[in-house]
Amino acid sequence: MRIAMLTNNYKPYVGGVPVSIEHLAAALRELGHTVYVFAPSYPNQEEEPYVIRYPSFPMQIAGAPVPNVLTGLLRKLIKMLRIDVLHVHHPALVGNVADILRRQLGIPVVFTYHTRYEEYLYYVKPLKVLERCTGVIDRYLRWYCGRCDMILAPTPEIKEHLLYEKDVTVPIEILPTGLPEESFVPDRKEAARIREQYCGGTDYLFCTTARLAKEKNLDFLFDSLQKIKTTMEIHKKKFRYLIIGEGLEKKHLEEKCCSLGLEQEVVFVGAVANRQMKNYLAASDLFLFSSK
Repeated sequence: MRIAMLTNNYKPYVGGVPVSIEHLAAALRELGHTVYVFAPSYPNQEEEPYVIRYPSFPMQIAGAPVPNVLTGLLRKLIKMLRIDVLHVHHPALVGNVADILRRQLGIPVVFTYHTRYEEYLYYVKPLKVLERCTGVIDRYLRWYCGRCDMILAPTPEIKEHLLYEKDVTVPIEILPTGLPEESFVPDRKEAARIREQYCGGTDYLFCTTARLAKEKNLDFLFDSLQKIKTTMEIHKKKFRYLIIGEGLEKKHLEEKCCSLGLEQEVVFVGAVANRQMKNYLAASDLFLFSSK
């Protein structure tokens, strides 16, 4: 098949959707399919085969530039490339373009419902009133899903959310975000070095990898760490916690860390290359994650 994936964000932007697209496209190509990724332009992007860039506006949402999707240009490219399926990764912007192309060209649309989009409303400041009108978002998402030929859910929980909370009636299949095999084979020497670097003099090493954003519920995690610290002090134990990633909430989380007295326990590592992530995980005793 000839597949076009349409996305509002992609590498070098760091996030779950770009990683999911990259891994899925590679796996589909290994099966013999031709996969094109249509993605926004970024100042520091690297040119890749089968990745077609469209312009971006200077404004940003959630730290990512907003794509300037030119329907006419996309339609011309989709026809020229003889695309069989449009695989959309966002329900707005490129999602709306895919709906237009579906009607104009008769190409089926598959939509991966990556997350609970109502959790992201606070990013759209001019529409802040919508934070109190989630019914509007529910109706839009139900409408958009109904325009698609199939929905892909990354987890059984998201499928149930679509069926019983969003009342989606089109076919839904579960397709987890995969990882390449090498992700499960850490470099033990590098993992030992990381543990020695960060865990020296303490008993346990914990870590989280995430965009530092409100929807990741990291305030709750930091409050939990303070309780863990109090409990461990009773037993004369210590821990170190690595938070891996960047994002708009970093300054707030650094301030919260200080207010909770966690300066000695918490280390803001920053962004880490995907190929290194397995080594940080292997170095740690526990992976902590609090996203709803």
